[in-house]
Amino acid sequence: MRLGPLLGLLALALTSFGGRAFGQSAGFDHWKHRKVFASCQFCHAGAAAADQPLWPSIAGCKNCHDGTVEKAIEWSAPAPKPGNLRFTHGEHAQAYIKKTGGDTTLACMRCHGEKDAPWMQVARPVITQCFDCHGIELAHREAPDTACATCHLPLPQATDLSREQIARFPKPASHEAADFMVKGHGRLAQPVTAGERSFAVAPSCATCHAREFCLQCHVNAPEVPVIQALAPDPRSTAIVAELKPPASHKGGRFLNTHGGQSRLEPALCATCHTQESCATCHRGAVVVAQALHAAGPGRAPGAQIDRGQPTWHTPRFVDHHGPVASANPNTCNACHARSECLDCHRPNPGAGETFHPAGFLARHPAAAYSRQKDCS
Repeated sequence: MRLGPLLGLLALALTSFGGRAFGQSAGFDHWKHRKVFASCQFCHAGAAAADQPLWPSIAGCKNCHDGTVEKAIEWSAPAPKPGNLRFTHGEHAQAYIKKTGGDTTLACMRCHGEKDAPWMQVARPVITQCFDCHGIELAHREAPDTACATCHLPLPQATDLSREQIARFPKPASHEAADFMVKGHGRLAQPVTAGERSFAVAPSCATCHAREFCLQCHVNAPEVPVIQALAPDPRSTAIVAELKPPASHKGGRFLNTHGGQSRLEPALCATCHTQESCATCHRGAVVVAQALHAAGPGRAPGAQIDRGQPTWHTPRFVDHHGPVASANPNTCNACHARSECLDCHRPNPGAGETFHPAGFLARHPAAAYSRQKDCS
């Protein structure tokens, strides 16, 4: 089975069970009350029945804590905290009954107690115990891709998460690899099947990412099935992806050789570059860009190119560029359009100062006849 990062937050996994934990940190001493309550469901009826509240009411507490029998207290159930867990207490309780036929009271301690802990020695849920029940034998973010979908919702379905919470998702170790952006992430995102379940995009990616995340870099997003398999969600851009040139683009000779490479692998260039990327420099040969996509909705803006002069275009180059252009016209055509040449070599006689004096148009036929070389 292919391995991939399980990207859900452990903190979200803990808080999504319904607010504060059941143990001492919640201000309630379960162990002290072990002889009062014979069942977890006496206070937490919603753990077994979806139509019942998960938390006890203050009225029930005041049966004892009335200020006479026991010290009076004030308490209110905590508000649910946002999370991305695919979890309900009721489903787990029914699954336990179906599998074991046992009392669901014991099932509570399977999650809310350390291994072999005595009754009512309650603790926060421990993720390793979730893995033990689900037969996952690897660490949290090294679990199989399909295991993510067992416990976690795809990001667009975790609607109560804020951008700030999404931005704090931890980065798995696999994302730190030097070649992850060039080779790793595309391979990990591919469709995966486990048993009767099939996923058009790896759940390890869908847990933390949505389509807009990919649109930060991928110009070719509409042509990539894996990206289109991700549901849209603007919150996904809270995790910022930065388009950076690969190592192959950093060589000193890259600009001189990129044309040949682009003809060999146009689809690879189309990942990051738009037709406008080429047109920034190749003003006289836009046909080169026809294999790329034009910028538009549903695509990344693409690589932003700065057009600069070659080092051999010195300040005095303009004085002797003619012979160079005549000897190597294809070199000039790579960056220059004919219209740029005409800006100087056939100026608009009505626009500003020119080589010819005012009124020259009225007498230029005679001048042209006698000085054809100068005119050419």
